[in-house]
Amino acid sequence: MSINASGMMLEREAENEVQPMIETNNVAHERDSETMIEGSSEDLLSLYYCPNMVKKHRGPTKKTDIHARTLEERTPIILNCYGQPIRPTPKDVKDLSRFLGTIARTTEFAPLNHVDWPSVPTHDQIWEYVLRFMIPPEGRSWVLETVNLSWRGYKSKLKKMYLEAVEKGSNLGELYELVPEDELKDLISFWNTSPAKEQSKKNKRNREKLDDMHTMGPSSYAALRHKLKQEDPNKKEPYKAKVYRESRIRNPKKTYKTSYGNTKANMIIVIYV
Repeated sequence: MSINASGMMLEREAENEVQPMIETNNVAHERDSETMIEGSSEDLLSLYYCPNMVKKHRGPTKKTDIHARTLEERTPIILNCYGQPIRPTPKDVKDLSRFLGTIARTTEFAPLNHVDWPSVPTHDQIWEYVLRFMIPPEGRSWVLETVNLSWRGYKSKLKKMYLEAVEKGSNLGELYELVPEDELKDLISFWNTSPAKEQSKKNKRNREKLDDMHTMGPSSYAALRHKLKQEDPNKKEPYKAKVYRESRIRNPKKTYKTSYGNTKANMIIVIYV
């Protein structure tokens, strides 16, 4: 499955205005900035990437309605100038992100017995399958990077389940229900190697340093910046300080793993930067 260039309009920002570059059949695709990725973790200075937040345990999202879409039912996705989705609606952007998460958990598309993402041989198949949304070619890199980070997060979750099962002396039945036997054996073999254990310790230490996480869930910095820009009377790009504050708003009814102290302190700092 592929998308023909006809039926799309690509837009480019110029002098703070988005000008149409190609227009056919009134379907628009804008190009602009940032990345939204469930499961990524970047520091305070990287305001255009999205770390993960604590989520309610409701089981994995399946998005069966999207998997069942026909070509005629596809939703057109509008990109910013960095090839990341920001429109047509926040729901559509979140649906796309969650849909990519389901692909990362599908071993036919993202086999788990590969050490790193570049060695996974199914990038082209993933991109073709993702075209259940109408995404211009400029979005391919964002799509694959999003699946990559979800794939890594899924492997981390499986490893945690494995270690807990070993600690409790229970069987691996639940894991075998999620992962093909040959792939699970390869994963367990790799997890028990010395290099993998050392890397795991290093990753854990780095993770413990992350105490200032955003609270946007599956929403993206790209979508947030676009929203704030549209809310501005002069349609100006929002300051980084405003993006930072808006991305750290906490729901008093939710429980978060990280303290809010450092976030409050950073908010005071960015006000005066």
